[in-house]
Amino acid sequence: MAPAQPLSPNAQRLRTIIVTGPLLFVTTYLLYKRLYLGEQQRRIPERGTMLEDIKKANETERGRG
Repeated sequence: MAPAQPLSPNAQRLRTIIVTGPLLFVTTYLLYKRLYLGEQQRRIPERGTMLEDIKKANETERGRG
C-alpha cells in the first residue's frame, strides 16, 4: 500500500468537524436531559446484584406455580 499523502489544512479542519460534531451534539443532548428534564445519571450495577435479582424472580415464579 502506498503511503498516504498528508491532508491539507482545510481537509484537516473538515475531518475535525466531522468527528467532533456528533460527539458534541450527543453530549449536549444528554446534559440537557439530565439538567433540565431531571433524568437520572445511568450507573453501572454493582457486581452480583443482577444475579440476585434473577434468583429472586425465579423464587417468586416458583411460589406462584
